[in-house]
Amino acid sequence: MSPSPRPFALALLFLAAACGGAQGQVSPAPATAADTARTGDPQEDGMIPAGYGKLNQDDISLRLVAGALEVRFVPLDERVIRLLAPDAYRALRDIRESRRAALDSVARQGGAAAPGFALVTFFAARDGQRFEAQDLKLTLLNQEFRAVGTVPVSANFTSQQLTTRGQASAVYVFEMGIPVTQQFSLGYGMARTDAWSNRISTIEREQDRIILRIRAERTDSTRTTRP
Repeated sequence: MSPSPRPFALALLFLAAACGGAQGQVSPAPATAADTARTGDPQEDGMIPAGYGKLNQDDISLRLVAGALEVRFVPLDERVIRLLAPDAYRALRDIRESRRAALDSVARQGGAAAPGFALVTFFAARDGQRFEAQDLKLTLLNQEFRAVGTVPVSANFTSQQLTTRGQASAVYVFEMGIPVTQQFSLGYGMARTDAWSNRISTIEREQDRIILRIRAERTDSTRTTRP
């Protein structure tokens, strides 16, 4: 599992420069001050609490077709999985946390101090279809990034070969957090999708809905506790 030759830090430096940020200061993906301001600080970590979401996995995932392969990419970032319906949130969180020791080990080997994770699944349209795990890439600010390593979820992932309608999944470990609040592209081989821009608008609408609900609950609570 070889480290990415062009780490996320490079692109984030470019982003900081473009936005007028302090040169040389790079922050990993977890909630920014803007995220906290947007959510109205409903929780100490600046992120919306779990349990309020109504989205499903398709709302926060990307799919692309590359020949006889279909690839599904789901960021395992708390900022987006907390927007899922409770059962869907628990399912994805369990996938990540049940493999925490292995993921942390891969991150350390890849030099990722603040890693990002994504659940990636390959689907086959024909028997014997092979896939190349490291051909998956993200593009941010015209820079390409590949995972520093993977942790299999399904036993057949390491063989990198699928049967007809078969599938294989793994959690991908990236050097920096998945840039879920920014436009990025997902690629595999010659195939590419820029559909994350549509996901961002869905995510923001769900955040706004949850914020309004939390504020309404707090208002109701205040009214009922008044003497």
